[in-house]
Amino acid sequence: MTWEKISLILFQFVALGIFSGIFIFLLQRVLLRTIEPKPLNSNYLTLSDYNKLTDRLKTELEQEYRSDLKLLSTRLDFLENRLEKIENILTELQKEIKSLTKEFYSSSE
Repeated sequence: MTWEKISLILFQFVALGIFSGIFIFLLQRVLLRTIEPKPLNSNYLTLSDYNKLTDRLKTELEQEYRSDLKLLSTRLDFLENRLEKIENILTELQKEIKSLTKEFYSSSE
């Protein structure tokens, strides 16, 4: 073996050591970021913050829907009453038409 081959092999070992060291360092940084908990002043939501937020949104939506539901139920009641009145008027008109047709046919005979 010549000194050139030995120096080339040593250079390759040093380069491999440097690149593997950099790879291990970067891998440690990535793993530490994913495992360590986020600080409290960060923009990330914790599970309790998420639960509080969903509970608050749920109550707000329930209140809005309840008020809308009350409004719609009163409108429905009003429309049902109007429909009943219209149905009553129609039945009275049908009765009147029947009586008038009977009178007309009885008078024509």
